[in-house]
Amino acid sequence: MKCIRNNLLNRKFFNFHDGVVKRQHCVDLHKLDSLNGGLKAAPKLTEAHINPNNLQRMNVRLAVQLFSNSTADALQFYTSAGMLHDTEATISFTRRINKLFDILNAKKPYHGLQLDSSDFKFLESSLQWLDTWQMHVTCLDREKKNQCLSPSTFQGLRVTLLSTIQLSQYLLM
Repeated sequence: MKCIRNNLLNRKFFNFHDGVVKRQHCVDLHKLDSLNGGLKAAPKLTEAHINPNNLQRMNVRLAVQLFSNSTADALQFYTSAGMLHDTEATISFTRRINKLFDILNAKKPYHGLQLDSSDFKFLESSLQWLDTWQMHVTCLDREKKNQCLSPSTFQGLRVTLLSTIQLSQYLLM
C-alpha cells in the first residue's frame, strides 16, 4: 500500500490501461473539502495523506485511508457536482486497491477466503488486471513508463496476489 501511494505521490499520476490515475484529484478533493467549513465529503483526508513527510510516508494507515472507499465516494460526489473532472480512473483504481486491502487484511475467520467466494474471484481478476496494466506499460515509450508503478512495486503486488491465491488453493482444497 505504501509503495503504491508513494509511487503516485512521486510520479504525480499513473498511465493506466483504464485511463490516468492522478494525484491531483486527491489534492483537489482536499482543497474542496477545506472550503466547505466543517462539512467534508472525505473527513479523514488530511494534508498528511497528500503531502506526507518522511515519517508519515512509512505510515500504512495514511496510505490505506488515501485509497479508501470514502475517498472514492468523495471524488464521485465532487465529480457529479461538476467540481472535479476526469476522475473515473482514479475512482476505479481507489476502489480496487481498497477492496484488495480489505480482502488481504481480513481479521476474522468468517471473513477469510473461500475458493468459491467473490473475494477469491476478485483476487484472481486483480491478478489479470495487474497483468493487463503491465502489458500496457510495455507498449509505452520510456518517458511514459516512468509514469507508472515502479517495476519492483508491480512485482511485489504480483507476488502478494499470486502467493495468496496459491496458498489459499493449497490449504482449502
